[in-house]
Amino acid sequence: MNRKHKIILHVITPILIGGIIYILFREGNLRMFSWLYLLGLDSLIYDFRVNISLHNQIPDWILYNLPDGIWLYSLTSLMIIIWERESSISKYFWFLIIPILGLSAEFGQSINIVPGTYDKNDHIFCLFATITPFLLIKKGTPMKTTRKKHIISMVGIVCFVILLIGSTEDSGSSSSGSKSSSSSSNSFLKELYPDVCRCLVEPGNTQWAKDNRYTCREAISEKIGVSNWETINFSQNPVLDARWENLKSSCGY
Repeated sequence: MNRKHKIILHVITPILIGGIIYILFREGNLRMFSWLYLLGLDSLIYDFRVNISLHNQIPDWILYNLPDGIWLYSLTSLMIIIWERESSISKYFWFLIIPILGLSAEFGQSINIVPGTYDKNDHIFCLFATITPFLLIKKGTPMKTTRKKHIISMVGIVCFVILLIGSTEDSGSSSSGSKSSSSSSNSFLKELYPDVCRCLVEPGNTQWAKDNRYTCREAISEKIGVSNWETINFSQNPVLDARWENLKSSCGY
C-alpha cells in the first residue's frame, strides 16, 4: 500500500468517522456547531440530525469515547507514515507527543482546567489508539525531506487540537432565557436546540411553541437520550424517568 492510500485509510477516514459521530449524535452545544453555522451548513446538519434517530440505540462508548480515540489513531498513523524508516531521534518526539496530548487533555478535564467531561474510559481508548497503528501500518518508502516531515507533523498536531476544541462545549451556547430566540448570540444553536427549559413550560398555544414544536421535541429527546420522548412511558422505565427528573430539576422545576 503506497503512502497516499495509507493516509486515506488510516488518517482521513478515522477523522471523518469521528466527525460524523459528533455532528449527528452528540449534543448541539459543542463549539463545532458554531463553526458549522459560520460555514452555512446549519440547515444541512439540522436535517440530518432530525431524520436520523439512532441516538438511543448507540452504546455510550461509541458516542463519547470512540471519536476522540480514532482521532488519536489518525494522528498517530500520520506520524508513523511520515516518520517511517527515519533514523533521526526527532521522530520519537512526534511519537511521544501524541499520547501526552491525549492523556494531558483527560487529566486537565479531571481537575477542571480543560473543558469537557472526564471519563476514565478515554485512557483506555488513548492507549489503544496510540499502539494499534504501529501494529497495522506496514513500513513503506520514507519521505526524503526532514523539514517537510516537521511541517506536516506540526500541521497534524494543530488540526488535532482544533478537533479537540471543537468537541468541547461552547460556553456561550447556554440560553439566557430571553423572550426572543433571535436575541441569542449563537443563532444556529438556538435554532437547532432552543431553550430546553422553555420547551418544558411554554404553553402549547403560543406562537413560539408552535414554531419550535419539532425542535423542542428533538431537543428534549436529545437530552434524555431517546428518539422521541413523547412516546416514552417513564413510569415503566426507571433509567429514563431519572433522566427526565434530572432534566426538570436542572431547569428548576
